[in-house]
Amino acid sequence: MRPILPRVLRRLGTALTASSHFGNPAQVGWKRLFGKPADLLTVVDRASGVRCLCTLNSHHMFSDIWYSHVYDVPGVPIRAGDVVIDIGANQGFFTCYAAFKGARVLAFEPVPELCQRLRENVDRNGFTDRVTIQQCAVGASPGFVNLFVSSYLGGAQSTTVSEFVRGAGVPVIQETLVECKTLSQIFEEFSLQRVRLCKLDVEGAELAILKTLSAADLVRIQSFALEYHEEAYDLRTLLRLVLDWGTHHVSFIEERPYIGNIMRLAASSALLIS
Repeated sequence: MRPILPRVLRRLGTALTASSHFGNPAQVGWKRLFGKPADLLTVVDRASGVRCLCTLNSHHMFSDIWYSHVYDVPGVPIRAGDVVIDIGANQGFFTCYAAFKGARVLAFEPVPELCQRLRENVDRNGFTDRVTIQQCAVGASPGFVNLFVSSYLGGAQSTTVSEFVRGAGVPVIQETLVECKTLSQIFEEFSLQRVRLCKLDVEGAELAILKTLSAADLVRIQSFALEYHEEAYDLRTLLRLVLDWGTHHVSFIEERPYIGNIMRLAASSALLIS
């Protein structure tokens, strides 16, 4: 398990950043003081009016995405008309963020409860015309995989990787078989020639997914934003893989207080024309 103090400081930093941005700070504050982790609340972005229903123990992720911009890749901003892939979409925080910017979003979430909330959040914000949702995992091979479902952080630690379960001490409440697709399948299914950003939040499966990409696949993806999980693999192995591609620049997000474990990859070609 990660040390408790950094997690607490991260939450505090996120809360302070978000307090001036929420459209309903009193309701959020009340829930934080008196609510239970699994209670539902709606967080509202003051500037855009975008609102997302989520669990109390996951609402800080809305702030991470909307206000700390953890998945923004420097030099490769999301623009209207871009294609964005959201793998591990959870309750739709990043899906709604990218859709608000005008992108066409393909969102993948294997946990049924989270996928349903994802659909509700997309619908309530009027993004159904630009978001496609599939209830499935994305991984190294097509077929079916075992999903370890966790309620921790609103289900954000649910994973298909048993090594991550053991290494991170994930509290699993259920195991179930779910459909799994590869990124190459997704490219073919949706006839994708260019992807502006591929976001990966897959709790330890990111290395396996990236290993499947061919040179032809890499040419199509202008940037990646991913959480990395050293409980599942050696970070040096992940770094060697992406550096050996020779196509994408690598940066990390540790320069921002209390928010880490995010890697960004930007294609050289995209940086030249952004």
